[in-house]
Amino acid sequence: ANAEALAAGLRPARACEAYLRALRAHLPRQPLALMTYINRALGLGLPRLAALCQELAIGHMILPDLPFDAPEAEEWRALAPGVPLMPVLAANVAPARLEAVCAQRPPAAYV
Repeated sequence: ANAEALAAGLRPARACEAYLRALRAHLPRQPLALMTYINRALGLGLPRLAALCQELAIGHMILPDLPFDAPEAEEWRALAPGVPLMPVLAANVAPARLEAVCAQRPPAAYV
């Protein structure tokens, strides 16, 4: 199905951007958090995604497969200071890791 969609001309980055723009136009004041995976974000380009999120007033970014202390997380923070990363916390997170995440003082967490 993926190969057929791509062969038919679907471009995921453009489709995602169009969807976000339409969603924001439909819900201009609704707080939004965007969730995607780091490979998708890197495929679009972190600078482009950061600019889009800031333009559309996306409140938080959730990248569940990106550790909060990874270089890409630091890059995101520099590119999009108004769109904080929302850490994903599993029930089995190690106490030391939880403490390190909490030390970052995120405005929200995905649990």
